[in-house]
Amino acid sequence: MSTFLTYYTSNMKTPTKEASLFGFTTKEEGVFESLGSHSTPLEIARDSKISRPTVYNVLLCLKKRGLAYSKVIEGKRIWHRTNKDEILKLLDSAKNTLILEQEKHLYLLPKQDQPLTVHIGESAIAHLLRHVFESHTGERILSIQSTNVAQSYKNIFGIKGVNELNTVIKENKIIVDAILPNTYFASMFRVWGVSWAKQFEGRSTSVHTIDEKHIDNATDFLLFRDTLILIVHNEKLAYEIKSPELIQFFTPLFTFIKENSMKIDANAELRKLMNT
Repeated sequence: MSTFLTYYTSNMKTPTKEASLFGFTTKEEGVFESLGSHSTPLEIARDSKISRPTVYNVLLCLKKRGLAYSKVIEGKRIWHRTNKDEILKLLDSAKNTLILEQEKHLYLLPKQDQPLTVHIGESAIAHLLRHVFESHTGERILSIQSTNVAQSYKNIFGIKGVNELNTVIKENKIIVDAILPNTYFASMFRVWGVSWAKQFEGRSTSVHTIDEKHIDNATDFLLFRDTLILIVHNEKLAYEIKSPELIQFFTPLFTFIKENSMKIDANAELRKLMNT
């Protein structure tokens, strides 16, 4: 199976700048390439060294996919590639379809027994977070989070979903050891309001804060006993890493940051915000 197909100009076999993934077989690629300078199945068969019946079948497939068309001129059927603009539209459509499919699934790189899983799209991230919190009952997790993720979580879960996630954390007796920007609770309270503060209050949480300039991005870091989760919210990607070496590497770094930060009483901060 040929992985990549280069889009050729109609009269040359040198590639243009637009290179696209079509997933052609070798014969399909050969016919499509020859179609740039030849227009009948006989000419294409001679140029591509592919049998004429196969060429004709491939042309019909290309036509069905919107990549080629034919006209009868003076009793002879002449074949042409679809113009480049139309092909680029097809590619955009295929790309959008792929993105929608990625929203539904978890993609493993490269195999299920490998230590890296990439979760693509908001629904996949939501599924991942619910799963890891439900499957790590009674654990202490290490967390670094910025205030810039508030809108992303609103898109992923909604206010009700975020409150439910906080409930899961409390009911599963998960202790969150968090490093947060010093403006975290005030910023989140403005976005989420009293209902969020009430659900967050009472969680088993140890909170240390640092200057917000050091965590000025839309990312999350969650370190469980056996799993490291990195969420890049702007790209709608989450990396689930099951690597003991990396977990051992990041744990002392987290401790170093915590030892050089300020410990606060999260529940006291929330009560103060709710009473103002």
